[in-house]
Amino acid sequence: NVRLKKWQRALYLALVGVVFALKGIIIQVANYFTGYGYETTSDHGKPMNMVIIMIGVTVFALWKYDELIERREQNIHFINAILLGTMILPLTQINNVFMRLCYYYYIFLMFLLPEFLLCFKGKLRTLITVGGYVAMMLLFARHGIEYKFFW
Repeated sequence: NVRLKKWQRALYLALVGVVFALKGIIIQVANYFTGYGYETTSDHGKPMNMVIIMIGVTVFALWKYDELIERREQNIHFINAILLGTMILPLTQINNVFMRLCYYYYIFLMFLLPEFLLCFKGKLRTLITVGGYVAMMLLFARHGIEYKFFW
């Protein structure tokens, strides 16, 4: 039920930037404490589309934070889950296994994305909806439907 003030939202974005900058050190510390060797993912295996999309979703959620919570009090939980997932997201650039951890928090996007659309009015809402469908179809056409394990 944590409700963020504007300065806390700005601090959060700065912290995500710090995690992006220090992701290698964070992984080394995790390796030391867990005893597990998180190896570096090849450049080919980095989930760049997901990183770009989720950074955009997170920035939008923080920008429309007050409006989303005013519309539905339950959105606090969904936004906080997305924020936790995005804090882990930089680590996916080191090892893809962290993406699975992000997905545990990003599952709540199913509830939050329709709320995002309600932030827009009229034709702009329709344009964004159609644009979202087109973008997803282009990603589908580019990558196909085949699911493959990454190891």
